[in-house]
Amino acid sequence: MPRTSRKASSTGVYHIIARSKKRLFVSENDTDFFFNALIKYFYNSELYAYRLEEKSVHLVFKTNGNVNSVIKPFLTCFARYHNRTYLTTGELFYDRFISEPLESIEDIGNCIIFLHSKNSFITSLGEYTNGKLYCSTDYIERNFGIDNIINNRTPVFFHDDYAALSDRELKAYILFAFSKNKKELSYEDKRIILECTTSKSNLAKTRVCKIFDINSSSSRAVKKEKNKPLQSQNRELSVWLL
Repeated sequence: MPRTSRKASSTGVYHIIARSKKRLFVSENDTDFFFNALIKYFYNSELYAYRLEEKSVHLVFKTNGNVNSVIKPFLTCFARYHNRTYLTTGELFYDRFISEPLESIEDIGNCIIFLHSKNSFITSLGEYTNGKLYCSTDYIERNFGIDNIINNRTPVFFHDDYAALSDRELKAYILFAFSKNKKELSYEDKRIILECTTSKSNLAKTRVCKIFDINSSSSRAVKKEKNKPLQSQNRELSVWLL
């Protein structure tokens, strides 16, 4: 079956997710090589944010060309280094990397905030507080303000591969994203969850209603909320599965 072509971003900005079959960063030499490769392959692009996990890499960057022409050689270079260093063979990353077009300033800001919203191995957050290294902090300052990016912890949901999760896994993940640890959710909790998870994701409203036992009146209330201008919706949700 032929692969579908990647969606191009009208802004040229993408959120990239590359997931690995193995631990990516075993020593400091691995992270040093990774950042040196960033310099080598992103010289014609603007890197805005990154997040390095044990088995995944997230990047937000802008390119004037084809996203494949930047990311593919970059990941190939790191994979060859990793196999050579640890005497392994075969693919390091799962299948194709994921590229999500970020079509607005709001999407870009929400994505960067998400990358810094959890503890991880390494994020670009320190670059905004300690000076420019690899990222274009001038762009962040000009469009969002450094303080807003650092202090904003509102979760925002975009879509990834939610369909691969069971209802139980999806419920646990959404509750984690909203920091809801209580057993019984209030009407307002359910209303916000339904509004956020269905307004900017590929999750079906009927599935969310079933998982959280949300009745039809809550569903109708959310429908009215969706008709409001985007700027009036103060809560959004963006979660990429890691």
